[in-house]
Amino acid sequence: MLERLVIAAAALGGMLLYDGLTLRGKLRRQEKWLYAALVCVGLYLGVDYVVNQDWFDLYNIVDKVFGAAAKHMVNMLKA
Repeated sequence: MLERLVIAAAALGGMLLYDGLTLRGKLRRQEKWLYAALVCVGLYLGVDYVVNQDWFDLYNIVDKVFGAAAKHMVNMLKA
């Protein structure tokens, strides 16, 4: 678990450091909110990776949204 924590902290820290230096003063209010939302999603997925639990992730979201339509298309193509 410590290895996963180091990897996640290095990845998120490196991204925030680079973006902080590169994007300082260039983002408008809406862009800052979008960036903060994306960082929160990344932070959630990073914690999910570190604790190695079966939490709700992006695959589950896509499956809930497109799962029924995808199954219907597969069944239609099989026929």
